[in-house]
Formats: sequence, structure tokens, C-alpha cells
Amino acid sequence: MSAPTRRPLWQPLTAVAAVLVMALTVVLVVIASTADDEAPAAAASATSAAPNGQPERVAMRPVALDGMREADPGAQGPGLLQARADADETALGSLRSQMADVDCAADRGPAAPDEYLVTCDEDGATVYLLEPAVFDGSAVQSAEAARTAAGAWVVLVTLTPDGSDVWADYTGRNIGRSTALVLDATVVSVAAINSQILGTTEISGSFTEQEAKALANAFTGRR
Repeated sequence: MSAPTRRPLWQPLTAVAAVLVMALTVVLVVIASTADDEAPAAAASATSAAPNGQPERVAMRPVALDGMREADPGAQGPGLLQARADADETALGSLRSQMADVDCAADRGPAAPDEYLVTCDEDGATVYLLEPAVFDGSAVQSAEAARTAAGAWVVLVTLTPDGSDVWADYTGRNIGRSTALVLDATVVSVAAINSQILGTTEISGSFTEQEAKALANAFTGRR
């Protein structure tokens, strides 16, 4: 099974130990904590403040039990599926059975963050069943693209006080749980929580400056 090509790594800037492990099918890549010499050295010229609207563009969603399978290139179904947050096991079983029919090449519109979601990764290689969002763009206070001392582009995300409390509570209670970063109803990355995340969250990966700024804008609902 192929893994998503874009693999942001999430971590709190103040952590001493690694906080997340990327889920790469079989291999686990440990995320090191941010050392002083790796701290972001320069931020983008402007920090995006979260406006009202478009909260569905970005969301953090738990991966449901048995919620990942290889995409079928010949699938002719819709690009995504959703079910109510109070869906019972029968309804979720139906969603799982329909994962094979999801067409990862089909257009995917906005997804309601408070519902279950079946969708694909960026490469169209993997189909996921995801639970309702832990938080979406409405919980983001600000996000900015920044460059580390090593020259890598990252995205620094600051949540609202309520959003921070929810994220800290969720990560503290779900150690080892796989969680997906979803952008425009598409899975950007999946990582396993290795520690509680407090404060500003850093998302790192093989970003260009343009990609980092675009992701920061997506977190705040800007295009």
C-alpha cells in the first residue's frame, strides 16, 4: 500500500521528546523534537489571522478503526462519502464496505467537519474512513510559514484558547491513535500521536516556500 507523498510532521515547539510518528504503512519514522538550533529562524512576511468562514478547508480527524485501505484505480463511485456523527456500527460498516467504490480521481467538494468522512489521500493511493474533526479551521487563531535555522520551511499553527484545550485533551487521551490532517477533503498526512501536544504546533515536511505559505493560508481559510 502506498503512503501519501506529502508527509507533514506535527510537533509542539516546547517538546523535549518526539511527539509524533508518521504512519507509513509498515515503517514508522520518529519525529524528533525541535532543538534550539532547529527553531524557526524566520517567519513569512505576514501571519495569517483566521477570518470567519471556510472552516471546512482544513481539519484534524481521527482515523476510524479499520479505516484505511488501498484505493481501487477502477472505482466508479463518488469522490467522498459522509455519515452523521451519531452513526451506529451498522452505518459505519456500510461506509467501510463502500470504501472500495470511492473514486480517488473524482472531484471532492467541501466536507462537513462534524460528520464521518470517507476520502482519499493526495496521491489517490489510499482511502480513509475518518471520524468527525477534533478541530477545524474555526479553531485556528493564526498560522504562518517559517524557515528553520537549517533552511527547511515549516508551518506554525496557533489555536484559539478553546481549540488549544481541545487539542491538548485529545492528544493526551489518544496516545498511539492515528490522526489525519485533511485539506479540502483530501488527506494530506496521517500520523500517530506519541505525546500530548501543548502550545504552538509545528507542521514540517518537504515544503517549498510556496507550499508552506499555501498550507498556512488553508489553516486560516484563506486561498
